[in-house]
Amino acid sequence: MSGDTIPREVAQPNPIVSSDPTQDQQPTIPRRSGRVRTQPERYIGLGESVENLPDDDDPYTYKEAMEDVDSRHWQKAMQSEIESMFDNKVWSLVDLPKGIKPIGCKWVYKKRGNLLSCGHA
Repeated sequence: MSGDTIPREVAQPNPIVSSDPTQDQQPTIPRRSGRVRTQPERYIGLGESVENLPDDDDPYTYKEAMEDVDSRHWQKAMQSEIESMFDNKVWSLVDLPKGIKPIGCKWVYKKRGNLLSCGHA
């Protein structure tokens, strides 16, 4: 049998079949909610501030405070505020130099419960 050749079987690789079902599926598309989105109420009107609006009960000017039924109490509150600023040495009176314009200020009047309060702004 020297001239005879024995045919050899060539082993062919078997294709690997995946047992994982997720590989065979196409990618899933995420579901979208059909709910209508609305802006929370806490965001509505953020550009508007109620705090900046003057309260109708509080005087806005010195003249209004002096014409108010509580004018006597407003005067006491202003005097108390001035005394407090002097006691705490918040500022001192000086002569105004020539050519210099002083910084303006105004009283802010606010009723807090049964108390009247005023201060400089």
